[in-house]
Amino acid sequence: MFSLLFFTVQRHITIQKDDAYIINRSGKQRMLSQNIVKQVLAYNNNFSSLNIRKRDSLVVNKLIKEFDQSHVYLVDYYKKLHNSKKLDSLFSIVDTNLKKIISSSNLILNSAETELINDEVSKLVEAEDVFLDTMDLIVFEYQYIAEENLKKLQNNFYNLMAVAILLLGLGFFYLLVPAIREMIAKNDALKDSNSALKKTKEEIRNNLVELKRLKEDLEVKEQFNKIFIEQAPPSLAMLDKDMRYIAVSKRWKKDYGKEDIDIIGKSHYEVFPEIGDEWKAKHQRCLNGDIDTRDEAPFFRENGSVQWLSWDIRPWYLEDNTIGGLLMYTRDITSVKEQALAKQRIEEILKRTSDVARIGTWELDIETDLLTFCNVSEKILKLPKDYTIHSKDSLHFYKEGVSRQKIIDAIYNLIKTGKPFDIELEVINEEGEEIWIRDIGQAEFVKGKCVRLFGVFQDINHIKKAEKELNHKNELLNFAEKVNKIGNWQWDFKTNQVIWSSGLYDIMDREQNEDIITIEKFIDYAYPEDVEKIQLHIKNSIENKKFDGELIHKIISEKGKAKIVQVLGKVFTDDDGEVASIIGSYQDITHIKDVEYSLLRQNDLLNFSERITKTGHWNWNVVSNKIVWSDNLYDIMEYTKGSVDVSPHTLLDITHPDDRDGMQKHMQKTFEEKEFSNELIHRVITPSGAIKTLRVLGRVIKDENGEIVEIIGATQDITSQKMAENKFKGLLESAPDAMIILNDQKRIHLINKQAENLFGYTASELKGERIELLLPKRIIENFKVYRDAYFADPKSIAMGDNRELIGLKKCGKEFPIQVSLSPLETDEGFLVSSAIRDITKQKQVERNIRNSKENLELLAKKLKTQNAQLADFAHITSHNLRAPVSNLNSLLDMYYMFDKEEDKQDVFKKFQKVITHLTDTLNTLVSALKIKKEKASLSSVDFSETLKKTNELLAAQIIETEAEITSDFKEINKISYNKIYFESIFLNLVENAIKYKAKDRAPKIHLSTKLIDNHVVLEIKDNGLGINLNRHKHKIFGLNKVFHRHPEAKGVGLFITKLQIESLGGKITVESTVDEGSKFIINFNK
Repeated sequence: MFSLLFFTVQRHITIQKDDAYIINRSGKQRMLSQNIVKQVLAYNNNFSSLNIRKRDSLVVNKLIKEFDQSHVYLVDYYKKLHNSKKLDSLFSIVDTNLKKIISSSNLILNSAETELINDEVSKLVEAEDVFLDTMDLIVFEYQYIAEENLKKLQNNFYNLMAVAILLLGLGFFYLLVPAIREMIAKNDALKDSNSALKKTKEEIRNNLVELKRLKEDLEVKEQFNKIFIEQAPPSLAMLDKDMRYIAVSKRWKKDYGKEDIDIIGKSHYEVFPEIGDEWKAKHQRCLNGDIDTRDEAPFFRENGSVQWLSWDIRPWYLEDNTIGGLLMYTRDITSVKEQALAKQRIEEILKRTSDVARIGTWELDIETDLLTFCNVSEKILKLPKDYTIHSKDSLHFYKEGVSRQKIIDAIYNLIKTGKPFDIELEVINEEGEEIWIRDIGQAEFVKGKCVRLFGVFQDINHIKKAEKELNHKNELLNFAEKVNKIGNWQWDFKTNQVIWSSGLYDIMDREQNEDIITIEKFIDYAYPEDVEKIQLHIKNSIENKKFDGELIHKIISEKGKAKIVQVLGKVFTDDDGEVASIIGSYQDITHIKDVEYSLLRQNDLLNFSERITKTGHWNWNVVSNKIVWSDNLYDIMEYTKGSVDVSPHTLLDITHPDDRDGMQKHMQKTFEEKEFSNELIHRVITPSGAIKTLRVLGRVIKDENGEIVEIIGATQDITSQKMAENKFKGLLESAPDAMIILNDQKRIHLINKQAENLFGYTASELKGERIELLLPKRIIENFKVYRDAYFADPKSIAMGDNRELIGLKKCGKEFPIQVSLSPLETDEGFLVSSAIRDITKQKQVERNIRNSKENLELLAKKLKTQNAQLADFAHITSHNLRAPVSNLNSLLDMYYMFDKEEDKQDVFKKFQKVITHLTDTLNTLVSALKIKKEKASLSSVDFSETLKKTNELLAAQIIETEAEITSDFKEINKISYNKIYFESIFLNLVENAIKYKAKDRAPKIHLSTKLIDNHVVLEIKDNGLGINLNRHKHKIFGLNKVFHRHPEAKGVGLFITKLQIESLGGKITVESTVDEGSKFIINFNK
């Protein structure tokens, strides 16, 4: 029993020694961490020699080793303890921050990168703060455990003493009788036992003295704990279960501004009345055993300020393992949080700036050749996220050519010399789009060797586009000034100097030089009768300090040309309100004035033509629902101008009752489809009671939303044409042959009774059907070729002139027919009239006389060919002589018009060239008479030489119209052809391009050759009036067919040209758009 008591006391003394050692070891760990940080910081700031730094490094490494070993010992020791949740969490924090301290220390000792070292120093200092605070809490926890062990020692001692006394009592009663019996025998043993008991009492007394000393030590330690909390560096507070303060550290009071207040014994909620119910609930949970930790959270103070905190709130326990209250560890991280928030805001601003400015980064590791991009760079190049590539495989991003070579040279120089680059490049993103970037690159060198390249991308595509657009607009402005003949000027009122733009020099026909132009010199260009008007305008502008409206006057240029100009301006004043300068524009409006006169004249002609063609035009404003008629439309409707307020209801009122429904449907369809589709033919009843048939054409005008705002059109009185059409239908019925009328869609439009009888169909059955319905299937394909050829070049074909066809009756019976064709131009459009005759009997007769007629037909054919060639030659002679003669007349007029002798000499030289070419033409034509009519002679002709000769023949017209003639004969420049025909083709087509030029622009003619399917093709393109192919395509190359109201239009040139080309096996076609120009395509049969 006494041995057990001794063993228990001895064991608890050993535990107390271990507790004291472990507390001391924990305190030493704090000292080691501080020494390591100080040594590392001193090492980082030490600029001493390499040997001294190396020595410092060895000292730090030694401290780190000891620091790590001591930590291992402490961890092993605490793991032997059981049920220590608090030490589990504290050592988890210590372990994390110890690793940070060791890692950051090693990086600082071994790295040479300043940015990395600075970052690791910040991490080291932060980790040290957390480590020291947590080690303080561990020391406190070990002290608490030591106190608990001491209390256990007292309890165990008292328990053992009670058990010993109890056992002695029991032994006394159970052994009393045997003891009495053996008292004498065992007296010596009793003495010995008494001596042992005395000795044991002495030992117990000594143990009680030791226990009292331990209790006093425990009280001292408890007082020390309070002092420890009060003096602890971190912000600590110890509260009881009623949330009243037992002890607080000075840092706690400082953090919460309570230095001058004694808060011991006061309620936590009294000290901080701003604490809400949510926090109080957390405290209650902690008093029930929970641990509440938070890295950061806002704490809203009573004065309205916000304090950012991190905390660890956990319960502390009494010796009976019941919760005695809460231990709060907090840390005021307001300044750190504000810095972090400020940094975050700056980073967000930088990120947004990068996103808005589309600036990204890139980095190239030289050793691995790995090229990486940030997310903005990935967006610029449209790459997938976290995209990497080796630099040797990345050249495809740079556009081949200048940009690719530029980046190769820049990277090479950067690696070799370290010289940064800042260049603009064209790159191709992952989607194949070409964009412009600004690429800035820098290099990082370690021990003289380049190890890394890094830089930024900036998407400058919008800047490049803006530059391109600005340049384009400047070019357009300059072009617009040149096209519109506009110049600008600036008059410095103080120096009296006037600055001209290049456009103004062009208007004045003056070379640009450094001569000073004054306002007086400027005025000298004006017509004498306009000088006074100009001076008065200038005077008024200066007095009123405002440009007195537009000024239009005449000038005489340096070359003596009379021009009309329009002057606009703006007056600028100085700070004193005096005129400082006047700037303005100067536009040559000679052409505009001519156009105005021409428009007035054309308007008169339009009114005249409307009266002749019984046509009027109208304008329907859909918004106001008002319709405006032309004068002649009032005459057609038999109303006095202005006598009626014209509206859609007016039109319906005068429309024939039988046609009103059709007219309303047409109007409704126009508004539904937003297009004036097809023409409208209807009847009206005039005030005099006359019934007139009208044809209406129109066009809708829509706004930007696609809604109709206006409808314009023309109305023609076709009463007489309708009467003629009815008469035509009567004549059609009276024709002896079967008559079928085809429309321009190649469908049956009308048939007579004879056609019904011949084919067995009724008129309603055939109307709208194709003519192929009346032919056997086996000949339809060949017939389509013949049909299309005729519609492409329609001409009258009399009965018997064309090849025979086979007709097909409704019953399926075939029979031979003969057809005559005749094109008709009607108000309803282009029609083809075909007269069909059953020639079954004629075929029988023909077979009998065919043999006798063959020779006669052959002779007739030969004679016809010779006559055609003779007529062809006559037309060529007449046409080719007309242009040089006309040119001579023009040159003669120019000769008399010029006053200067040098101009007359120049015209005279052109006289000589034209006369020479005229003589050559006459000689060639005379020689051609000797050539056999059957075959045109061929020779090698040169496209360039022929064009040059043509330009010389048309020199006067080229100068007069300012025509620009260009050519491209690189692919084919020579061909074997009839020279007369060849020169005639060039002359006709080039002269036509000049003759039918647009009124608002100078002629531009381009000739080019190419080889297509082994055939030489010549294309002659102009920008003239153009031809309405929908209207004139079938008669473009017809004899005496004209399409423009030109005084010199004869309708012969294209006819002759077509004959010449086709006589040698070629073909000519045309492509044309009204008011844009034409292109003639000649396919020579090589």
